[in-house]
Amino acid sequence: MILTTLPLWLSDVLTSGFTFFGAENPFVQTIMTEMLSVLILFGLLVINVIDHPAAGSVRVGPEALITVLADFDAAR
Repeated sequence: MILTTLPLWLSDVLTSGFTFFGAENPFVQTIMTEMLSVLILFGLLVINVIDHPAAGSVRVGPEALITVLADFDAAR
């Protein structure tokens, strides 16, 4: 699971690291960098959840697909 998003994690680290170049106010720059990192992290978490719909506490089970297939058969 981590290997599929490894390039995204590396790009997050690189993007966060590059934001420190040319900082006039280190405190404000650190806050902005942390905000960017959190936004990228949330994006990666959404990608991971969407990529694995049958895993986790909120998941799509086979019952929903079985019900839909039964409805399709009944509609014929």
